[in-house]
Amino acid sequence: MALDDAEIIERMQRQDAAGLEALLRQYGPGVKAWLGATCDCKRDVHLLEDAVHDAALILRRVADRLDPDRNLRAYFFTVARRELLHALEALPNERTSADDVLDAAVQPPTVSVPTPFTERLAAYIESLSPLERAILGADAASGFTAPAAEIAEYLETSVSTVYSLRNRTKNKLAEFLDGEQQSDDDRAVGGA
Repeated sequence: MALDDAEIIERMQRQDAAGLEALLRQYGPGVKAWLGATCDCKRDVHLLEDAVHDAALILRRVADRLDPDRNLRAYFFTVARRELLHALEALPNERTSADDVLDAAVQPPTVSVPTPFTERLAAYIESLSPLERAILGADAASGFTAPAAEIAEYLETSVSTVYSLRNRTKNKLAEFLDGEQQSDDDRAVGGA
């Protein structure tokens, strides 16, 4: 049975283990997916899991200070991201700094077998502003189901900015794909 945010917070305030379990069950996988999509942790995958569990324990400890009217998942993600960045900074120097990790979060994903289309798509994504790339990445990481308010909280921007940049990015992507379709049609006609 899923608990709402206020119930989870109330149970964590009472130090009831069911509140912590509900937090991890309901929001843990999504928070871990968002962290994985925004931070490069391929070598140290366990850091993601540690950050999620550490964040849950921190939220349990400070449950009396949580506002039940705010988004608990956003609190969870923010604390988990902070814990992950601290863990990454503590790694030996061969790793990048937290700033580099955050910069990498807005870079387009790499494709294992580049094709002319994927190279053009990567160039298109690179042409987006960092915030547009971050919103596109957050949308993609959530399976395009995250409400704008959650993305705004995660990215520390306004809901109207998320809506505006989502629409702008969607229109740019539609133009890009229309151009790709036109190019494919031209190649088909020229090749016939």
